[in-house]
Amino acid sequence: MVDAAVTRRGSVIRTVIVLAAVDWEDLKQRPHHLCEAWAGLKLRVLFIENMGARSLRIQDVSRVFKRVRSRITGRSERLSMKLGVDTYSPLVLPGTGPLVAGFNSRSLIRRIHLYLAAIQIPAEEAAFVTYLPTESAVRIATAFRWAVKIYDVVADVTAVKPHLAHSEAALLAACDRVTSASHTLGMVYEARAAKRVDYVPDGAPYAPPVSSDMPRRVRLLYLGGINSRIDLHLLEFVAESRPDWEVVLFGNIGIDIERLLAFPNVRHIPLAARYEDIWPIISECSVGLIPYGNGPYVDGMHPAKLQEYLLGGLPVVATATSEMEWIRSQMGDDVVLTASDAVGFLSSIERAVNGDSPSKRRQRQQLAAQRTWNRVATEILA
Repeated sequence: MVDAAVTRRGSVIRTVIVLAAVDWEDLKQRPHHLCEAWAGLKLRVLFIENMGARSLRIQDVSRVFKRVRSRITGRSERLSMKLGVDTYSPLVLPGTGPLVAGFNSRSLIRRIHLYLAAIQIPAEEAAFVTYLPTESAVRIATAFRWAVKIYDVVADVTAVKPHLAHSEAALLAACDRVTSASHTLGMVYEARAAKRVDYVPDGAPYAPPVSSDMPRRVRLLYLGGINSRIDLHLLEFVAESRPDWEVVLFGNIGIDIERLLAFPNVRHIPLAARYEDIWPIISECSVGLIPYGNGPYVDGMHPAKLQEYLLGGLPVVATATSEMEWIRSQMGDDVVLTASDAVGFLSSIERAVNGDSPSKRRQRQQLAAQRTWNRVATEILA
């Protein structure tokens, strides 16, 4: 049975088509949580895995090989349902440009037509939600008479991929709604799009009861992809300055971190097979870290890991980006501390550790639990 959501424009929505910028097996982020929430609300959901927005790189080879192998065996043409969500891994041409966009969008438009026909729901009762501001996304957005077209902004992609500025402008014009988890990006995109951007912050994922007891040893946790967005120097400085502390990295490695891993008090845990495996790790840690580097791309990002940290009761220490400074102003120093350099980062961690208590951990858990992903999923479509 498929229930129906009603938008403020009066449109009935029975299915959601999501053009994601991540794969389903990646560490859970906003698109994963939203899709699971929509499925929980009895909507049919199609999660289209990352199509890419750049030229092929060496780290993409394994993902492309998996999709080619699936296409040869016929598995990529079949949908896979995971946690009530239909997932599809498209075999697309890498790179950008009109020829690539034309081929990729035609392939996906065909797949979406087949999907809607199979579930017997017309496009007029489907919401299209995209995280990619590509030419392919624009073509898909304009190829159907969607109930609503939504661009959910999680980062200013044009800051690192300026060639997407033209297609993003077209997407902003084509979409009925623009939403963002980031207050900072919301202001940026209101000016850019000359239209309202709805601030829809992240929700709290389901978590088993996490102890609010203080860990016996100071453990600092970085949860998420280990990539060019983080400042390795901050982590190296902390590990070297406090050899009595342990720095735990939990996530896939996308850059060279051999120097960081050389410190005896730094431990890496590969991406867990199950999302639920993060909670025992969080319960053993003292502080959640958000060690972003500098630059316009990360400056407005609202880190998905923030909710996981708070739901685990952890105080958070972050780089002083515009978004994290705004979050600190809203939540207070008992929840989030920020710093603009390595010395300040270490000092903020020491302050967070020394000022923590079981009661403060419980308060953070209660703060995070106030906002559910079901609520966020409903607001996105409203």
